[in-house]
Amino acid sequence: MTRTPDQLRQDLLVLQAQSGDRDALEQLVRLWQTRLWSVALAKSGDHDAAWEISQEAWVEIFRGLRGLREAEAFGRWATRIVSNIAAQRIRRRQRHVRALEKIADQSTTVASTDDAHFERKLLSALPTSQRTIIILHYFEKLEVMEIAEMLDIPAGTVKSRLYYARKKLRDMLGDHHGKERCK
Repeated sequence: MTRTPDQLRQDLLVLQAQSGDRDALEQLVRLWQTRLWSVALAKSGDHDAAWEISQEAWVEIFRGLRGLREAEAFGRWATRIVSNIAAQRIRRRQRHVRALEKIADQSTTVASTDDAHFERKLLSALPTSQRTIIILHYFEKLEVMEIAEMLDIPAGTVKSRLYYARKKLRDMLGDHHGKERCK
């Protein structure tokens, strides 16, 4: 297979970067950053997560670049690193969500009083992502940063979900109290 001039230039950059040329490494980053971020975005579905994944991938790429045997394999190799990091994050997030749903089920089934039933009903009406954050924040007494780290999402996302969950709960409570008054 014949290599194009752009591919040959990239191969040369890889070889130079492997020998410690920082300028060549910076050029590789400029050449590949958008492509690797796009792969991370496709895998994660989240702009912030894609940025974090691509940055983590670049750290791995820098560490492993000297061990890359074929310069022309750089693109496939770097893309595989991004894909693997994204997959790890997704698996980690799914484990956390399953664990948190288990906590949610346990914390909402503690008592069988009317209040506990009403509380379960309110919580179950929330989307899973909001319910998880409400439970972690109010029942497990975790701070926003702890929740963000646990769920592997930005703190701003935690705050936003907490805001919308509170708003939805407030609206549901308002509807409930309005119905109670009408009886």
